[in-house]
Amino acid sequence: MYNPFFSIILPTYNRANFLFKAINSVIGQTFTDWELIIIDDGSTDNTKDIIESIKEKTTEVNNKIIYIYQTNQERSVARNNGIVNSKGQYICFLDSDDYFLENHLQYLYDEISAHGFPVSFFYALRGFETKEEIKLPPLQAVKVKNNLELIFNIMIATPQVCIHKDILNKHKFDPKFRIGEDLELWSRIINEYQLININKHTVISREHDESSVSYASGNFFIENLKVVRYIFGNKDISSKISLKQKHISISNCFFGIARYYLLNHKRLKAIYNLFISIVYYPLHKQTKYRLNLIIQALIKK
Repeated sequence: MYNPFFSIILPTYNRANFLFKAINSVIGQTFTDWELIIIDDGSTDNTKDIIESIKEKTTEVNNKIIYIYQTNQERSVARNNGIVNSKGQYICFLDSDDYFLENHLQYLYDEISAHGFPVSFFYALRGFETKEEIKLPPLQAVKVKNNLELIFNIMIATPQVCIHKDILNKHKFDPKFRIGEDLELWSRIINEYQLININKHTVISREHDESSVSYASGNFFIENLKVVRYIFGNKDISSKISLKQKHISISNCFFGIARYYLLNHKRLKAIYNLFISIVYYPLHKQTKYRLNLIIQALIKK
């Protein structure tokens, strides 16, 4: 039985037009001890045909690409399905509209090896691909009291992480969350295990209107607010997060909701949520900007 070092779990749903780049970014890795588990979450497009055509063209690795079809149950269930079927010691995730740079797994392996192969949570940096360019933002220097607070200040997306299989045998994605499910899982894991940063850009997210976190696809901040409040309702986790950080996080959610309403020309809802965002944390560095948005929304005809 083949037991690779890395298992890469790729959930997908009707994203056939993105799959080539995502899958080929795994096939092209300089570190080759991996398996790729593609969980098709009930696609109705030609996803399966695309995957079969890629496997036919890459016969040297086609036994390392596993295709699993399930009825549509959303990505938390899909990722959990991938975890259960994985054989690797460390598990990575890749979204169908993102891709790895060719040295992603090598950098991960080097860092994991340097730390003595710990049962830990690793994450790399990611860049963003637009129609015009690829942006590589630096690692954010954030003053927080612990790593639990850190994950509320920097967004760690699933393609950035690499987690020991033992952790994911214990902690899995909660299927009741469609948005923010990764933050909820990270909070449980980081409450117990070490968080290690790999300060290199090895993951690229493609920005497009079909993204689940695009303002064009819906007000995902409403769902995110539910997740944040759920996390803060966990007494063990909540006790390690300052009241200030809780207020900032909830304030940011209301601001995100307000931005969605502004972009969709719903001024009254935007003004209300901007006001709530300020009330939650008046000392926020964006308070002046948010007040100006309220004024602009009030005077706009």
